Amino acid sequence: MLHVIGIVGMPGAGKSSCIEHLQRERGAKVVNMGDMVREQVTKAGLAINPDTLGKMAEELRKKRGLDVVAQLTAEKVSAIAGSDDLVIIDGLRSMQEVAFFRKRWRFPVLAVHSPPRVRHQRLLARQRADDSSDPEYYAKREARELKFGIAEVIVLADEMIVNSASTTEQELQAMAVTAIDRLLQEAGQ
Repeated sequence: MLHVIGIVGMPGAGKSSCIEHLQRERGAKVVNMGDMVREQVTKAGLAINPDTLGKMAEELRKKRGLDVVAQLTAEKVSAIAGSDDLVIIDGLRSMQEVAFFRKRWRFPVLAVHSPPRVRHQRLLARQRADDSSDPEYYAKREARELKFGIAEVIVLADEMIVNSASTTEQELQAMAVTAIDRLLQEAGQ
């Protein structure tokens, strides 16, 4: 049976660390919803940077509906997933997206939470293409994420783990495995 689980959290919360561990330990396949937006930016011939990604995400939702990124993600899941795979969908932003996925699959959601100060430090350290060294950028990015509805997804998640400043990488990864196992068991999978 195909198992599809969502992971949600504000940028820098620790989702990627959890997901990378689940890929190694459980053979999980991952579809990142942000990659769907990055693909659209590339198709439009634009440079990938914080401004173009944010504008594209907003434009896609205005033109094609609040669940457009979920639609693109579901197409990707269908293309890569076998019948017995565990697929993690990373980057949920709204309950409309969750509802879309729950029409297709049992779709439990795991939230990864981390305090803002800790998240900002992590984002500065990772230096991904859609990150910025401008401190004001993080306030704008968080406002955009919150506008999409990410807070509601976090609050209504089926499980939550907290990644504080004192949480080690190993502790975070262990919490993620335990939470995923519990979600799969509760869903009867």
